[in-house]
Formats: sequence, C-alpha cells, structure tokens
Amino acid sequence: MSKTSVRKILVINFLEVGESERAVIQFDEIEFQITELRIGWDFATAFFHIQESEGEVDAIVLSGVREKAVFGNKEVLHKPTRELIRYTDRVPVYTGVELLALFGSWTLRRLTHEEPHFFKRKKVLFHTAFFSPFTDVLSDSNAVVQSADALFIFGIPTLLRSEQQIVRFFKLVSPILASQLLEGNHIFSDWMSNYRRKWLSKWISDSDVFVTYNALLDQIVDPEVFEGKIVFVDYLTKDQRERLERFKVAKVIEFSPDVSSLGIPKRMWSFGLTTALMDQVRLKRQSRLELNEFALEMIEGLKIEPRKAVKTTRVPRRCAFIIHPLSLPHLSLTPGFSWLRGSPARVSSLAERALARMPVFRYGQLTHAVSESTAQEVICDIYALCATPRAMLRMDESFIYDQLVAAAEDAHQRGALII
Repeated sequence: MSKTSVRKILVINFLEVGESERAVIQFDEIEFQITELRIGWDFATAFFHIQESEGEVDAIVLSGVREKAVFGNKEVLHKPTRELIRYTDRVPVYTGVELLALFGSWTLRRLTHEEPHFFKRKKVLFHTAFFSPFTDVLSDSNAVVQSADALFIFGIPTLLRSEQQIVRFFKLVSPILASQLLEGNHIFSDWMSNYRRKWLSKWISDSDVFVTYNALLDQIVDPEVFEGKIVFVDYLTKDQRERLERFKVAKVIEFSPDVSSLGIPKRMWSFGLTTALMDQVRLKRQSRLELNEFALEMIEGLKIEPRKAVKTTRVPRRCAFIIHPLSLPHLSLTPGFSWLRGSPARVSSLAERALARMPVFRYGQLTHAVSESTAQEVICDIYALCATPRAMLRMDESFIYDQLVAAAEDAHQRGALII
C-alpha cells in the first residue's frame, strides 16, 4: 500500500482582503494542505509572507496578478510580480495564466464553432483587455473589441473603442505597466473604485458582451446594466449568479472548468491553484513531461472541459426579408407613394420604370417576435426593392442580382443567419 505524501501550498490573494483560510484536500495519494492569505494589492506584504514561508511550503500561488500584460503580439513584463517570482528559486511559483488562456480560448472557440456568427459585429467590452490573454479569438470572430483598461488601471474615463486604440494606448503606457508604479494600493482604493463605477456602468449599458473576472464583478453596484447582456467570466459565486439572473442577463458564459474531481473548495478555486496541484502531482510521479504537456494529459484523463453557456434569457436571433411590390397599385400603398393612385397611365408607367432602378434599401425592422414553443426572440431587418415583376422582366437581370446580393451582404453584416 502506497504512502500518502503531504504538500503544502501557500496562496497569496491580491484581489481580496480578509481573514486567511485553510483547507486540506486529498488527490492522487497526496494530502494538499492549502493556506490562502487575502492581502489585497500589497506587494510589500506579499514579499514578507514569501520570506516567512521559505522552506515551509512546497508551492506558492500568486492569485490575481499577472507576470506580464499582453495585447495582440505586444507584451510588457510587470516588474513587481517578476521580482516576487524570482525571489525564491527553491519553491515553484504559479499564477495560472497559461491555464486561464487555455480555457478562455477553448470556451470561445467552441462557442464560435457552434454559432459562427455569435460575436459578429457585437460590441465586446473587456473589463481589462491587457490581462485577458484570449482577445485574439474575439478578433477572429469579427467582434468589435473595446476595453476599459484606461479606467481600470489608471482611473482615466476613456473608453478604448477599437483594437487600434487599445494597441496605441498599450504602447503609450507600457513603461508604467512594467514599473513599480502599479505596485501600490491605488488601483483598488475606495475613492478610485467609486469614481470608476459610473463610467464602467455606462459602457456596459452600451455594449453587447462584457468580459470580466469574478473578483472584479462586485465592483459593479448597479446590476440592472446587465439586462439583455452576455457576460463572459471566469466563474460566478451563487450570489453573483442569482443577482445576474434577477436582472435578466441574456447569457452567462463561464470559462473556468468544472474541477470538482480535484476536490478544490469553490471559495478557494483559482487557475493558479489548479496549476499548482497539477504540477505537484507531476513532480510526485517524477514525470518527464513539461508542465503544459502534463496538464493537458490530466485535463484529458479527468475529462475536464469548459462549462456550457447558460442562457437566462434568450439572445435574439437575426434574419432578413427582401420585399418588392407585386403591382403598381401595390406600390402606391407604400408611405410616400400614395400619389401614384389615380395618376395618368403615362405618369404611372414612367414612375414604375424609374422606381425599379432605385438601389435596394433597408426599409425597417421587425422586433419582439417570439416563438410560442421555444421562447426564442427574432429580429428581422426588412429590405425593399421597388421593382414590380413587370419591371423586372424588362430589366437587365444582372442589375436585379446585384441588388439582391447588396441586401444580403448588408443583412449578413448585421448578423442575419437567414434571408
């Protein structure tokens, strides 16, 4: 009978302030003794605890910080976090960012595979794009990527409305992101949080999708802004989920996997702690695989997958209709063309020919159409072609086809799946 070994893990939580917590879990013949210290954004205290724990723990998890900020192919190393990681070369330190990137991208790619147009032309607002290593997936999905990083990090009430603006801002502030200036407590100070909330709430109201993290979600004190929105988040507590559902969020997409097989308490779960557990198992088994390869084997073996998206209200589907008049009297029923009624035959004939040459145009929109059987809401864009069948038969057919293609392309750009 094999003997159970003991591994001690210290978790330093930079995003919460409160009493420390301890837990003991058993996995793969290892007893993991986990201590979580909730110190807030305080690097000096983190250094102190790492010094105190040296030689006493087998692994250290830094929860809520990133070793580097990334956007596209640009990255900036964060010096304070790097110094924490480099301080101790005898104990492995984990942030879990690789696992976060894996499951964030995996969840988005699975969603876009199932619904290719899900994010098309939707305004996707990142609470912080600089620390979300999966923005490229949304770019590939033709989403309109926006970012609140200027507000989140620096308190500047400027919405970065495009990827180009985000890249320019990233280059501008890179020296600050890399420096000690972001080591202090000011990011999470009360006055800064209160100042940011009204701006962030306004931007969420104007977006279609909001990308955030569990620890940041509670900054938003007016949850009514989530009505009809899609929320993409690492995970939700029971209270957070109930609050979003109460305020009629359209869909919740959690990209954290179900790791109940690892036995991690929900209140202590993080990508960093999950990574630490997997690596300690790798070390115990004396595997020759690198951590990333070993983690993928464990994920496959334990059948760990991203969670399914949860619909709390239906996200409207889009379609389009192209309509045209069947006759000249039919055309005269259209607002603005009533003058055709009773007009001389010659005038009516000239008008029919002239109107037939008008480019197709978006006439209006049908909203709030809801299926009785599935409760699915549909939004239909209405396009008008003013040519009657008689006029079409006289015209060059390529002109008619070009008009139909133009309407179809515009409807597709607006997200229509059926025309």
